[in-house]
Amino acid sequence: MDETDSPCLVPARQGMTVRYRKKNLYSLYNPAAVIERTIALNTILPGTLVLCVSPCLCYGIPSLLKKLPERCIALGIEVDDALYRFSQPYAAACTEADNRFCLVAPDDIAALPVRLNTRHACLSDGTRLPPPGTIRRVLTITFSAGAAIHADYYNAVYAACTTAVGQFWKNRVTLTKLGRRFSRNLIRNLADIPDTVSARSLFGTVDRPILVCGAGPSLITTAIALKKNRAAFFVLAVDAALPVLLKMELTPDALVCEEAQGAIADAFFGCRSRRIPVFAGITSWNGISRATGGSTAYFASRYSDTAFFEHLEQLRLLPPVLPPLGSVGLTATLLALSLRQNDTVCVFVTGLDFSHPVGRTHARGAPATVRDISTAGRLRPVGNYAAACAYGAALVPGIDGKLTVTTKVLSGYAAEFRGVFAQEKNLFDARHHGLEIGLARRDITATGGSCPPKAAPSPEITRIASKATAVSDGSHTATAVPPQQEQAKPLHPPLATRAALTSWYRTELAALKTARALLSGETTIHRTQRDTQLARLLSDREYLYLHFPDGYRYSPDRSFLKRIRAELDFFIKDFKQALRRLTAAP
Repeated sequence: MDETDSPCLVPARQGMTVRYRKKNLYSLYNPAAVIERTIALNTILPGTLVLCVSPCLCYGIPSLLKKLPERCIALGIEVDDALYRFSQPYAAACTEADNRFCLVAPDDIAALPVRLNTRHACLSDGTRLPPPGTIRRVLTITFSAGAAIHADYYNAVYAACTTAVGQFWKNRVTLTKLGRRFSRNLIRNLADIPDTVSARSLFGTVDRPILVCGAGPSLITTAIALKKNRAAFFVLAVDAALPVLLKMELTPDALVCEEAQGAIADAFFGCRSRRIPVFAGITSWNGISRATGGSTAYFASRYSDTAFFEHLEQLRLLPPVLPPLGSVGLTATLLALSLRQNDTVCVFVTGLDFSHPVGRTHARGAPATVRDISTAGRLRPVGNYAAACAYGAALVPGIDGKLTVTTKVLSGYAAEFRGVFAQEKNLFDARHHGLEIGLARRDITATGGSCPPKAAPSPEITRIASKATAVSDGSHTATAVPPQQEQAKPLHPPLATRAALTSWYRTELAALKTARALLSGETTIHRTQRDTQLARLLSDREYLYLHFPDGYRYSPDRSFLKRIRAELDFFIKDFKQALRRLTAAP
């Protein structure tokens, strides 16, 4: 046989084996014995995803399914097309006997890690995956020697699935701490949408090189170089970088803020008179526009895969939805790529170090650095040396060859940056130190190539914002492009109207009041009817319980409903205040 031969059945002493690529994929003596023994020795805990690598004849699958505890699923993965087609009839028989097993199509395998954390996820054959939160661990079992043909690929799939499951539970920790704040900020900020600038209208309008400024120590060196040719660049700064730039007499063209808590207010002290435009996350602190004095363009980040967020999208009440990148620096980079007219316009990145020297976590002048200085005393020296000794901190080589302090979280952001942006055209690293982020390094003083600085000024966000005009329903929309380009570009989707938002607020408020009456006993109906009505009202309004430790899905348990009852008063108050502000606006 040569390497192109198809897999075929070969008799063994106790059953059948498979021969493929000059190899027997099972033992010639007892083909099923090894896998049966492996399954018997494995301990499978509840909530386990079992990856059945190269199931081939599906020996051992029935025994595995009998052993599976609750909340478990077994997925056969076979990336070799010939073996996949060969395995299909055997796998189909196992699936028909127990729907907790199915053979994943080769084209579905790469997307499997993402689908594990997606609501209502289905494979191409219609198999529905369990909802997020069901799977807590991943176990891989090799069913035949066919796994050795693509061993590295299967190892990568296992690692990706394990990472996806772990990331879900890490996100749950974040949502437990901040999910309530995210939801309440979203409710408050949506009421401001009609009076803001459409972020979509600003995309594709900047024709100068863009400099994205984070608040890391590398910002200082780049900012000194920027002062020599400030007018040539469009500067997009994250919130914490603002005071650093202002102290160096550099005013950014726009800010990016995703911080949900009011603690970020320190970054905006003294800048209200400058009226700097802000790109703000819809879940960010509600006082940003008041603190900066400039126009606001909202964007939305899908901080959790929920029905209520999806419902807002369907009603077209949300601003542009960006993928959740975790770090405001990554979000700012994504916005910069959206703002440039085309990919010949250069984007430079600085201050996104994802590491720091010992004793100083941010650039001089950043809120964290100012806080360290202001709280220093005889018993507490200037500098944050504790950060270098914190759990998980490590010294690693930076791009300048010197050791720098990083953590698992920061290095994770750097890895995500490389994965998301490494292939972007004309995106450059302007830093002189920090972790590697996968970009070609170029000083911002260098010109030439496909994106030299332009002599003529770009359309400024402030000028676009000032051209916002009122429409009949009281909402605002912004001029999408400069006058000379208006005929060439299509109209951008408008902002959510005041009428549409008012209708949504009133619908939500009525539903919450009905749920409160049912839970408080004010409305008395039969318990079965009550539970049915509560499930209908609450299961798709995850903002009420997303921050519960067990809030990744609705539960009719008494303790769960009691906690929702305690939250209802807060959210009803938020909806009333937002509705009052929305309807009172001129």
